[in-house]
Amino acid sequence: MVLFLQRVLWYDYTMKLNIQKGIDPHTNEIVWLMLDDRYEVVEPIQRYLTYLSTGKSPNTVEAYAYDLKFWWKFLELKTLDWRNINLTDVEDFAYWLRVGDTTKVVSMQPVQAIRSEKTVNRAITAITGFYEYHIANGRVDFKQFDRFHMPYGIGTRGLLTGIAKSKPTRQKLVKLKEPKSFPGCLTDEQVATLVDACHRLRDKLIVLMLNGTGMRKGIRRHC
Repeated sequence: MVLFLQRVLWYDYTMKLNIQKGIDPHTNEIVWLMLDDRYEVVEPIQRYLTYLSTGKSPNTVEAYAYDLKFWWKFLELKTLDWRNINLTDVEDFAYWLRVGDTTKVVSMQPVQAIRSEKTVNRAITAITGFYEYHIANGRVDFKQFDRFHMPYGIGTRGLLTGIAKSKPTRQKLVKLKEPKSFPGCLTDEQVATLVDACHRLRDKLIVLMLNGTGMRKGIRRHC
């Protein structure tokens, strides 16, 4: 497939990887290419980006491309083979991505984060998906990378364990806790506007009850 390329202005030579924006002439859709310093395709990453482009937005694919670019730089710094890593490597990458390379810096002060928890978690998601893709295609060993996940509720047993029907789910073992931001409250004027917009007394009562008590809408069903 022939692609018309558009050079991305930001280029980090220390990473020896170059992300380029392309246009598929058959679909006229945006695609992203991962090239090395010789402008040759980085095949493991490119396969995954091509797969993502079939179901993800171009912006998501671009974000994942930069995440995998950071991952490749980390592997180079640690002299690791991308096909032979373990959970500790992913944990080290999360810390490295969060605060940068601190191996040459000795400080008694707390390390200042350079990236948010949300950004790091997205990168972990990109890496996890990258390996799940290559596991499905038989390019890496399943047993080695299955340790990246664990079943929900392991170590604890809920009240409905063995009774409630649920699909098996997994959670990533490496994930930073993201701070929750308070969305704020409606002013009295906004609440009044909302109540006036309701056409039924029941709806007005619900709005006033939620505002006055602070209960969640799901709790209201049990009242």
